[in-house]
Amino acid sequence: TIYVFLKVPISVLYRLIEKKEKGAFKQPVSEGDVNEVIDAVGFDFISQPVVKADYIRIKPEKVDLLNHKQRDYVIRIREFKSDTLLSNPEDFQNFETLSMVLVDYDFDGKVFDMDQVFWAEDLITVELKRKGVSSNARLEERVKDCEHLEIRIPEDRATDNMMVIFIDKYGNEKKQVIKKKDFR
Repeated sequence: TIYVFLKVPISVLYRLIEKKEKGAFKQPVSEGDVNEVIDAVGFDFISQPVVKADYIRIKPEKVDLLNHKQRDYVIRIREFKSDTLLSNPEDFQNFETLSMVLVDYDFDGKVFDMDQVFWAEDLITVELKRKGVSSNARLEERVKDCEHLEIRIPEDRATDNMMVIFIDKYGNEKKQVIKKKDFR
């Protein structure tokens, strides 16, 4: 690996200081945020977020006559924190910096072809609903009540080669190729 250190123009540094936020510019956390105008200046080195997850098989959330014998493939995220040049994972609450999770159900080994996006806001809302917690607080406050977040892949969508990309608010990614046999 070769690192090339470039001079950062003073105008870029001033713009970052004016924003009063550490690091890169934040990514959307919900579908509604995607079209917000983003005034981006500069970049940061990419640092993979810390992701700890269990891969399990459980019954679908909504069992009916068609799926009562099926079991979803579930990625149960226990921990997600950003790890950037300007911050440590301990600087954030669990799930605070999660932006989205992208899934390719049939990854060909070369090209990621997104089949579904799971927004952090939606995942947090589902987890709080599961726990019976109702809150209109900001996302950063609601994550305090989340023990884990679940990415559910229906049995009929799962293949032997799936790719999952975890993305934090700063645009950093962690990619994982998972197989059916990884789920217990």
